[in-house]
Amino acid sequence: MDFQRIGDMKRFSTEKYQKVSLFESDLTAMDVYCLAPGQSQKLHNHKANDKYYLIWEGRATVQIGSEIRELGPGEAALARPGVDHAISNNSTEPVVAVVFQAPKSF
Repeated sequence: MDFQRIGDMKRFSTEKYQKVSLFESDLTAMDVYCLAPGQSQKLHNHKANDKYYLIWEGRATVQIGSEIRELGPGEAALARPGVDHAISNNSTEPVVAVVFQAPKSF
């Protein structure tokens, strides 16, 4: 399927943040990350791909390298290859982010 509705893809769990695939090809991956309050993705990096975070709902704390910013709906961040990055929800409301990687990590 080549069409998705982000609102239909939202999934939350009390256990850990949820990563829901929107699209995947041999070249790219696009996911929806759903973070309940207090949940986070650990700091990590990808040696050979860009990773984009677009905040869809809520307020997320995004770390790119040593810089940490709070982002709201319509704001985005880019982690270039080899740069540490993470996203967390330090608020009291759920966070939904659209996350795109190119080329896709294996």
